[in-house]
Amino acid sequence: MISSIKALLLLTASVSAAPAARNLLTPKLVKTPELKGVALDPNLIRDSCISTYELIDGRVLWLCRDTIILKNQSIPYYFEHGQLFGGGAAGLVSSSASWSDQGLLGPDFVQPPPQQGQKDVTSLYPAQLTQYGGSSIYDQDLAYVPYQPDECDGIPAGTSGGNCNDGTRYALWPDSPPVVTNTALDGTVTMHLYLRVPHTGFLRIVDFYPPCSLFKLTYTPNTDKTVLPSISLVAQDFFPRYVFNYGDFAHAKDPLGQTLYLWAQSFQGNYGLARVPVNAVEDLSQYEYYYSNGTGWSSVQPNVNQTEAYVDIGGLGASGQATIYWNPFFGQYVAFGQLEGEFVANLYMSLASNPEGPWSDATLVYSFPTGPSGNGYTLAAHPEMSLLPNEIYISYTGSSDYNNNTNDQVYNTPIYKLTFGLGL
Repeated sequence: MISSIKALLLLTASVSAAPAARNLLTPKLVKTPELKGVALDPNLIRDSCISTYELIDGRVLWLCRDTIILKNQSIPYYFEHGQLFGGGAAGLVSSSASWSDQGLLGPDFVQPPPQQGQKDVTSLYPAQLTQYGGSSIYDQDLAYVPYQPDECDGIPAGTSGGNCNDGTRYALWPDSPPVVTNTALDGTVTMHLYLRVPHTGFLRIVDFYPPCSLFKLTYTPNTDKTVLPSISLVAQDFFPRYVFNYGDFAHAKDPLGQTLYLWAQSFQGNYGLARVPVNAVEDLSQYEYYYSNGTGWSSVQPNVNQTEAYVDIGGLGASGQATIYWNPFFGQYVAFGQLEGEFVANLYMSLASNPEGPWSDATLVYSFPTGPSGNGYTLAAHPEMSLLPNEIYISYTGSSDYNNNTNDQVYNTPIYKLTFGLGL
């Protein structure tokens, strides 16, 4: 029902003005962004959460990076018992997934139950968007995105961390969310996830030319709402070393949902663009790659150092992430994210009529509070949450102090609602 209402509203918005007129106007905030609440699974402390751009079974599917599993939903226990490796937490996984519910008008924000933990976090916000599901996975100290045997699987800190004996790590962190590639008549949804496989050390990069793996997610509607989509590896090194990690940085469908555009960001700070039919993402022969030197689209896959294959998206790119999608109200593709090299919660926006560009120079939309750490990152848009395309929910990773102690900080995921109009 919610999906039907949204589809009707989107259709109305898309035909209410001529595209030519829309491209002459610039999206602008019509009021101050509204803090709606915090996205939270009370059993977890999570870093860098993103979500799939389409509802799955009427709900939002989240993926997050490093996730601390709490004991008894207790932040105090975590900090007062030697933190993670001193027994203060049940474990650490490099990725986790969960659901959150939608109401008739948008995300289902609620007041936290009195018996729920993490009150140090929830007390800072007007409401909570409850994330749930996946405990059968993380209770085994398993990451949602599975490791392969040659990715330092389980040495020495459990199958979740990707730690190696030499002190390096394979941090399998979702940078962009799964993309819906098929919805069957019985409601079964197929998704695909592009994920860079970085080999890193402490505050350093070991492999500057990592490969990118492709995963398949499948969800069939289930009476047990805590069940997550199954996930399996389609191909390790789908895009091999020295090739752009297409789809890991960002992806967007065309307005008809037939072509998938895939952006990559290299560790050298350069960007590449590929495209593929949505129904053929597992067939590497169907991919085309964009050359900005005038060649245009080609079936020849470039390497990551070929300057003629570099593209621009207006200067966005901090944290290796951006949200890009076609917005029918704007009448353009929109990219939300942070500027390269910036790690405060400043939301920037860039616009383009075509994925290839040209993209407008990124402009500041709003500066969000970041908490005591001063850092903010993974600014993500969630178009699937909105009934109207001019209303956009934004989340990011911030922090708060535990018990007013600046040495003990907890990840937070605030969610704001932004309302746009069109102006000169």
